[in-house]
Formats: sequence, structure tokens, C-alpha cells
Amino acid sequence: MYSLHGSTIVIERPYRETEFHRFDSEEEARLKMAFLEELHTWIGTPFRDCAAIKGKAADCASYQWAAAMEVGLIRDVPKPKYHPRWLVHRDRDLYVEFLLSLGAREVETPRIGDIHLYFWCRVFGHGAVRINSDQVIHAHGHGSSITISSTQDELLTWMNIHAAKIPRPVRYFDVWNR
Repeated sequence: MYSLHGSTIVIERPYRETEFHRFDSEEEARLKMAFLEELHTWIGTPFRDCAAIKGKAADCASYQWAAAMEVGLIRDVPKPKYHPRWLVHRDRDLYVEFLLSLGAREVETPRIGDIHLYFWCRVFGHGAVRINSDQVIHAHGHGSSITISSTQDELLTWMNIHAAKIPRPVRYFDVWNR
């Protein structure tokens, strides 16, 4: 699916145009491709809050941390600790704080390998990673496991508040280009 040509990641998908994603260096492209490939090995892992055990249990933040550690994007970073329902009961954006502590920068337009943070309950508390021009990989309790979704998936794009559909806010972070 992914191939590396210098500082460009090429994505060939059936029935779609070939995608070319250019990065600042061959090293950045290599690390992002390794990260994307590692994320795919987590697909089907059952959802469980605060877990990061490939094939057994993971949540939207923990499997991203584990995949980034596995391929060397981050080193010696302890797994964030949080209550499974912090996003329901608190206003503090722990996920954003964690990304910023890694040196992430918020970007207007996401590229592959960038994290999408969706507003969930009271904070930006649901994370996904862009894997191509129109899909993300994420772990969600409603889906029961790590899965691939369209960036236009209703769950990711809309919130139901008092029987009204409201666009779900989303922020994008490039964590890996430091």
C-alpha cells in the first residue's frame, strides 16, 4: 500500500488515483511510513480504555503512543495516565497537552501521519491518524476495535446535541516533524 521514493510516500489504492505525499526529508518520510505501517498492524484490536496491547486491547491514544514507540518516532516517553472518562467529567485537554509536550505543532491542513483530535464530550479527546487523503485509523468504543474510517464518517464529523446535528470541531497536529 505504501512505498517510499526518496522523501515521498506513494500510496496506491484500488480504484483511486495514486497519492504522492512529500516530506521535508527522506528520514521524516521513512519514519512516517513506518508509523503508518505499524498502525495498520493494530487494526482489529478490541477497544479498551487505557490499554495498549496489540491484538488484545487498546484505546485511541494508547495504541498511537505504542506504535510511535515501536518505530522510534518517540523514545523514553511514558504512556500517558488518565482516567478512562476524563473527557466526560473534565474541561482540561489532556490529549492536546500530551501532544504539545512531545513537541507537536498544530497545523491547518493535515498530512498523512498527522493526528486528528476530535471534540468529544467536553474536550478534544478522541484521536485518529490520517492514513491517506480521505481516511483515518482510530480506536473507538462504538466500533468495538481499531478500524479505518472515512474522514467524512458521520461519527467523526457531527455531534448530536439536543436533537440537533452540529459540526464536530477537529484540530490537526503534526507530532513527528520536530
